[in-house]
Amino acid sequence: VNPPGVNFGSIHTGKPGPNRTITIFDDGDSPLTITGMFLGGRQPADFSVGTLSSSVVSDGHPATVTLGFHPKAAGARAAKLIINSNSCSGSFSVQLGGIAVEQDITASPKSLDFGNVRIGTSPAHHVAIVNQGGAPLTVKAIQLLSDIPTTTDAASFTVAGVPKKLPTILKPGQSIDLKITFSAADLVPKKANIKVASNDPDTPVLTVPVTASAVPSPTPTVTESAVAAPPPSKPSGSGFHLHLGPYLPTALVALMVVAFFWLLIFTRRHRGIPE
Repeated sequence: VNPPGVNFGSIHTGKPGPNRTITIFDDGDSPLTITGMFLGGRQPADFSVGTLSSSVVSDGHPATVTLGFHPKAAGARAAKLIINSNSCSGSFSVQLGGIAVEQDITASPKSLDFGNVRIGTSPAHHVAIVNQGGAPLTVKAIQLLSDIPTTTDAASFTVAGVPKKLPTILKPGQSIDLKITFSAADLVPKKANIKVASNDPDTPVLTVPVTASAVPSPTPTVTESAVAAPPPSKPSGSGFHLHLGPYLPTALVALMVVAFFWLLIFTRRHRGIPE
């Protein structure tokens, strides 16, 4: 038999792979008669065998048969084709194998908790939507929904980084980076979920829980050390500067009395009145 074994390679789970053909030769002195063929081994249901081109094989006239691989589950799959004949050994087998791959969506981290956030602030965190499978992943939709539909918790969060065009395809190992921002406006805890719809056969809708709580902002307090005396003002310009402070009223009265007596003396002298 050529080839003595058939490897179908990697095939998407649930989809048929390309067919393979084997050829049966007769290296004996008399014609070889094929009396039957069947599949056995570990996963025979994942493989198929077609119609033999001829049940009689002779020198120069080989027979061919077509084999197929249609994996029903992910992972390595194996079977064997057993061929019964009128040869001395009675039967011989051909080993069949292949790997079934599928999309596998996951999130990193799997949940997001902002913890306690001060009111008036808007912190942000990132969540990666990753295709960790072996087949292309089709992301159909990304939504942010309140955990309890009757609440408006989702309005406290915003999501950036959603592809402009959906659906979009992620190759194995590729990811979408989402930036989630929480705006703390009140003291009520918030719960929401990021919902990602895809063609992952096991997880058609991936859910990433998002939670946050708001706490009051600290109230500023005035301490004795915080109240500092104003610095003394510097005199501007040049010349004499008199700083009387609290004695200013008394000084003004004294100046007025002195001025009054000087004015009185000046007037008497001017009129010739003896002092």
